[in-house]
Amino acid sequence: MKFILSNYLILVFILGLSLSSCEKEVSVSTNEKESENHAKIFINSKPAGAKIYLDGKNTGYITPDTVKWLLAGEYKVTLKKEYFKDTNVVVLIDYNSVPSKFLDYTTNPNMLGTLSLNSEPSGAKVIINDSLTNIKTPFKVNNMLPGIYNIDFDLPGYWLGKQQVIIQSQRDSYLNYKLKDTSLWVNYNMNNTDIHSNDLTCLAIDKNGIKWAGSWGYGIVRYDEKTWQYLDAANSPLLGNYVNCLVVDNLNRLWIGTDGGMAVKDGENWITYTMANSPLPANDVRGIAFTSDNKIWIATWGGGAALNDNGNWTVYSPSNSTFPHPYCSAVAVHPSTDEPWFALFGMGVVRYYSVDGTWKNWNKRNTAGVVATSAPPGSIRSGILNDNIQSIGIHPDGDIWAGVAAKIYDKGGLCYFNISAYKWVSYVATPSNQVFSITFSPDGVVWLGNGGAGLTRFDGTTFKTFNATNSRLENNYVNGIAIDKNGIKWLATYGGLVKYKGN
Repeated sequence: MKFILSNYLILVFILGLSLSSCEKEVSVSTNEKESENHAKIFINSKPAGAKIYLDGKNTGYITPDTVKWLLAGEYKVTLKKEYFKDTNVVVLIDYNSVPSKFLDYTTNPNMLGTLSLNSEPSGAKVIINDSLTNIKTPFKVNNMLPGIYNIDFDLPGYWLGKQQVIIQSQRDSYLNYKLKDTSLWVNYNMNNTDIHSNDLTCLAIDKNGIKWAGSWGYGIVRYDEKTWQYLDAANSPLLGNYVNCLVVDNLNRLWIGTDGGMAVKDGENWITYTMANSPLPANDVRGIAFTSDNKIWIATWGGGAALNDNGNWTVYSPSNSTFPHPYCSAVAVHPSTDEPWFALFGMGVVRYYSVDGTWKNWNKRNTAGVVATSAPPGSIRSGILNDNIQSIGIHPDGDIWAGVAAKIYDKGGLCYFNISAYKWVSYVATPSNQVFSITFSPDGVVWLGNGGAGLTRFDGTTFKTFNATNSRLENNYVNGIAIDKNGIKWLATYGGLVKYKGN
């Protein structure tokens, strides 16, 4: 028993010595100082940031830095930097000194590249990395340090052109830029301005010249030709972010029809109307128009309505009057009679007679509208093309113009009611099958916004259409048109806001 215990104590003692010895070795390894038998080299470059290779192997160091833990001897040092030519140098290092190698890329002509700049049209000033140069296109820039450059082209009458280009060592780079003309067309979109949406649905210009554009899902844009401001359901009393129509009344109040109701913006004051707080027949408001004494006529997806300045409402629908159809897509007031004309989506056009309070409806059936299969595009026919009327306007001469949407087995196009002859005339599929908006310039020219076909000018004889192919218009969906006091046409498109200075 004593022998066994003695052996056990001896074993414990030996294990203790062993553990103590292990701890001591770990401690020495951790605190080990840099060996005197290793060489170093300091490597730098201008510009910095080059990867350092020794004998073809990546050291993991980037200039400027000291490469350590080397054996004395001869090494091939390679510096690699993106877009620069690789540089090699042979160095001899020992244990007694720390040699230094410095590469100045900027003074080595073999490291530099060239850039040929051209613009259409030529003569544009060149801005490189936000610094204006004395260069005008066309021009070749020599001895450029490799890297990524931001190049701007500045020419009066054109949008500032912006492009990036990569310069590499001993390479010739080329940049050709086609500038966008602003002498007739100016396109404001999310790529070149602070506008917050390209999907614009309608447009109005107030008496101060401020442009108001409704959008599909993003509320309203305000533009004074200097800054952009935005109103939506989150930062204002606006009832919905899907804006169907905008109208400015005689008192310079902005009336807004949305999918969530109608709002009136009078400076900083707002009034809102919904089915919950007013007799509004539907919250989906599609059109608003005014009489000379500021009576408001409203087109909704549940019928028509009238609102007097004293706050009294009258609602018109098939259930309470001879109003023929609930789905109203637009409304216009005739300036000589102050009577409304409603565009009905599915029932043609309806007029209100203020003398006896009755409604007169015109549609394809009762106007002997054209038969679709027998009417080639561009032809002129009597009657209304079909009953899906989506826009309406009153010409200065008193005639009523209506945009017609295509439907199954029926073409769309343009119709007008000759009020003196008391008959409808149609332009089949002209200027397109979808006429979204109708506006008139003071000289009586009809301006039409088309779905997928651009902007059309009609002088009573000839249709002239501007689209993305034959003009600077970038998007062919023109949903709204407004003409300012200088005769400039402003367009709400699915490609942003457009300014057209031509005629």
